[in-house]
Amino acid sequence: MFDYTDYIATRIHNTMAQDDSSIVHDTGPVQLDLHDEGYFLSSKKTIEIVDCNLRRVRVTIEMVEE
Repeated sequence: MFDYTDYIATRIHNTMAQDDSSIVHDTGPVQLDLHDEGYFLSSKKTIEIVDCNLRRVRVTIEMVEE
């Protein structure tokens, strides 16, 4: 089964980065869940977004195991 966290994270990142409202101030890169040695710990992705009040919001995309 495929894991679409990469696709979803990229879509969220691109949408927020192209937002032309006055609410989104900055959008950080998609961060991967990596071990210090560089290998994947999980498919979790995070994106940090800065709003117009310079407050940071972290968006997390991860698979929910059922």
